[in-house]
Parts: sequence; structure tokens; C-alpha cells
Amino acid sequence: MKKLLLLLAVLMCGCMEDFSPNGEYKQRLIVYGVVDGNSTTQLVRVYSTYSPDLYDPLKPAPNTELANASVRVKEGNTIYIFHDTVITVSGTSGNRSVHAYVHYALQPVGTKMYSLTVAVPGYDTVTSSFKGLTEGDILANSTLLYKPGAEAIIPIRIATGLNAIAYLVTISLEFRIGSETTLRVRETPSSVIKNAEGGITKKIYPLLVYRNGSTVALATYETVTFETAAYLSTVSEIKNEFGSSVKFIRAIISLKQFDTNLYTYYSITNSFGSTATLRLDEPDYSNILNGFGVFGMTNSLDRSYPLPADF
Repeated sequence: MKKLLLLLAVLMCGCMEDFSPNGEYKQRLIVYGVVDGNSTTQLVRVYSTYSPDLYDPLKPAPNTELANASVRVKEGNTIYIFHDTVITVSGTSGNRSVHAYVHYALQPVGTKMYSLTVAVPGYDTVTSSFKGLTEGDILANSTLLYKPGAEAIIPIRIATGLNAIAYLVTISLEFRIGSETTLRVRETPSSVIKNAEGGITKKIYPLLVYRNGSTVALATYETVTFETAAYLSTVSEIKNEFGSSVKFIRAIISLKQFDTNLYTYYSITNSFGSTATLRLDEPDYSNILNGFGVFGMTNSLDRSYPLPADF
């Protein structure tokens, strides 16, 4: 009996304390830096976290851009100091200005190591790094692009560069309307689904391909295929939309590569996006030490194949 009374006393005392599922909040930096291996202009964006207790979760998240950050990228003995800038970003609700940090003379070379340091007064300094990507390669039969025959597929041979852990291959058609000087580009699907009458009911576009083991050596060539019917359906779609004034210029095959940091961030962010999932505990990924965000590299290679104007 005494034991029972003691247990009840403990339970009653426990129920008097408030319970919170949240740990102690500490404000930290959030850094996003996607370095483009095809450009000398690089951007880094810096934010701060915010306490969820201070904001209504049903309202848009507050703008926590920080304008007083020291952003540096180091490669060997070279230090690149980023400067404040404002860029215009287009969205569904119109154009808006965002704060960023820019450097106009940083283009990654080979597989060198690039280290990031971001410091803001009042916050823990954050760091990150990535190893550069080398260029991949594309091999394609140009005849199948400007004169597709009875073949059911258009095979494209690609090889990834060093440290590229994932890639995306696309085909786009470049064309002009009448006497316009502006060039238009339209991506082709990799395959299409048709109904009994031959009409297209669904277009399927290429997805990122994970390349296990490509971080240690140059990958051997592998084949990516596009359905000829999907390629020709885009040609017909353009003609039907713009009529006889269409003048085709070229087909462009693009190979876009991603390092481990970017691919991991992308795959975790998009792994549980299906309508059937019941997951509420989606994992987070960050390679920003003492903070959050991602710092990584991508590069791309384009191969162009001329097309007849009346293709």
C-alpha cells in the first residue's frame, strides 16, 4: 500500500510540470553557396535561423537575410573575399530583390579543395568545403538528331568527370520565330505515353542519375537513351504552336554534373515528396559546420548539333 501511494505521489508531481517537445533554441547562420564551374561569378546567400515560437507557422517565414557577413573562400594560398550585392529574382508573384554576396573572379579548377568561412557578429562562425569537379564528355550520333529514322531510341554516350557523383542529361531544341532575333529553347522529354488514338497523355523528363564510385576515378562511358517519338513530338509541338514561321537552329545535348554535397541535399529534400508518403520526420542535411545550408559545386557541358531550318 505504501508503495502504491508513493507511485501516485510521483505521478502527480510529474503532471505538474510543463512539457515542451522543443529543445533550447540557439540562433545560427544558414548559408547557401552553389559554385558554378562554368562561370567566374559566384554567389553566396546568408541568413539566420528564427525561433518558431515567435512566428505563426501558418504565415510565410520571415526574411532573415544578413547584410553584415564576412564571406571568404580559400583555395591553397588564394583567398577570395566576397562583397555585398543585391540581385533581382523572378518568381510567380513577380520580381523581388534579394541580398547576396558575390565574387567575380572565382572559377574552380580541376579537383582542388575550396573552403568556405562565413562570420557574422553575434553568431558562431561557420565553415564548409568541397572538392572541384572535372569536365565530363558527351558522344552522340548527330544523324539521329537532324535526320531521325526508324530507330526507336536516340542513344547518348556520356562520361562523368572526377568527383561527380550524379548527373543529368537533357536534349533541347533551339529555334527562332520568323524574323525574330531572340532564340527560343524547348527541352524534349525522354519518353512519352500515348493513348489508343496516338495522342500524348504524359511527358516524362530526365531525372538525376546517381553515379556510385565516380568520385574516385573517371567513369567509363555509359548510355542514356531518349525515345525518338518523344524527340519528334517536341518538333511537332513547336510547329503546331508557331506554324511555318518556325526556323530550327540546333539541338543541344547538355550534361550537368553535381558533387556529393549538392546531390545529397537534393536527394534528401526530394526523397519523400510523393503523395503516398506518410513520413513527417523527413531528415535534414547540411554540410555547413556550426550552421545550416549547403556549399557545393556543379558544372555542365553542352554539345550542339545543327538542324535544318525547316526540320
